Amino acid sequence: MMTATRRLTLRELNRATLARQHLLERSTLEPLAMIEHLVGLQAQAPNPPFIGLWTRSAALDFDAVSQLVVDRRAVRILTMRGTVHLLSARDALGLQPHCTPVFDREFKSVRGKALAAHGIDRELVRDRAEALLREQPYSARELSEVIMGEHPDWPEAVREHVAAVPRVSLPLVQIPPRGLWGESGVPTYQLIDDWLGEEVSPMPMEDVVRRYLGAFGPATVRDLQQWCGLTRLKAVVEGIADELEVFEGPGGERLYDLPDAPRPDGDAPAPVRILPEFDNLLVSHADRTRMISDERRKAMSTLNGMVPGTVLVDGVVAALAKTQKVKGVARLRIMPLERLTKATRGEIEIEGRLMLEAMGGPYADAEIGFEDPGERWRPHAD
Repeated sequence: MMTATRRLTLRELNRATLARQHLLERSTLEPLAMIEHLVGLQAQAPNPPFIGLWTRSAALDFDAVSQLVVDRRAVRILTMRGTVHLLSARDALGLQPHCTPVFDREFKSVRGKALAAHGIDRELVRDRAEALLREQPYSARELSEVIMGEHPDWPEAVREHVAAVPRVSLPLVQIPPRGLWGESGVPTYQLIDDWLGEEVSPMPMEDVVRRYLGAFGPATVRDLQQWCGLTRLKAVVEGIADELEVFEGPGGERLYDLPDAPRPDGDAPAPVRILPEFDNLLVSHADRTRMISDERRKAMSTLNGMVPGTVLVDGVVAALAKTQKVKGVARLRIMPLERLTKATRGEIEIEGRLMLEAMGGPYADAEIGFEDPGERWRPHAD
């Protein structure tokens, strides 16, 4: 086993991850290249990936990102951790097959049991859904309506479970207008091979490890597994350990990294950055103290799977951020989690104003307000 070259402080770990996330200095990478560098952006909601790219880019044309989806160079698809990601077409084809065990594990725990209790064969549902999707795109609800209509003896209680089968059992992409800037609506699905004209083909797992470290390292095996949702990856990492650099983490943990990846000094300046909801930076490590305190992470974990927008101050989460539009009136709400200096508030306002201008439309002239985040986020003694 390789010996760790040196011990990294928590601050050095923070700066290393920020550097490769392009959150210390904004990047000139084109949108597709940035999407690939980040190994996708979590995208349950349509707009957060655009903000995630904007906050990492020196300049970003939101319409150009939408065009990547229209041109089928990028797709929205269920992958890592069983969540929707915006990925390049190439990465979607290579990563989706690796993630099917994650989908199966989550489905079997509740939905699979519900179907089995009524004697419903999941494979029958999957095969019928695939046949329908070969003919035309469908939403999950439309598929369930057709399939349930063909089986009038199935109880209404299983409808939502039937609707979930295609999403977890078939490689489906969400097709436009879903995922375009400023557009909304129910996701409509098509099989990835029909949409892209290529079959899925798993990229080597060793390459997946390298890609993850390039975007999120230095990291432990547990961090890697948290990011993708898979288990038993220690052997894969150790299989390429001779090409990696090994460090000792702040708590003595074993960290792996690419030898030539950036690792700035711990005192490197970290500008204020606004992250959107669901940003992968905050969910892609088992130990997230490099970016957010355990106390704040626990508060976040009570939000039923929601990952709020946040503000990084000196590289760590110091406030929540939420853009909203009510009756056509847009605003940006900043909710500090600690006392912020007047200068820091000013930096947040500047960053917020730039983001709103990039979003355009009703957001361009939106009000920015600071407010109390609520009792959930206040420190409490254990």
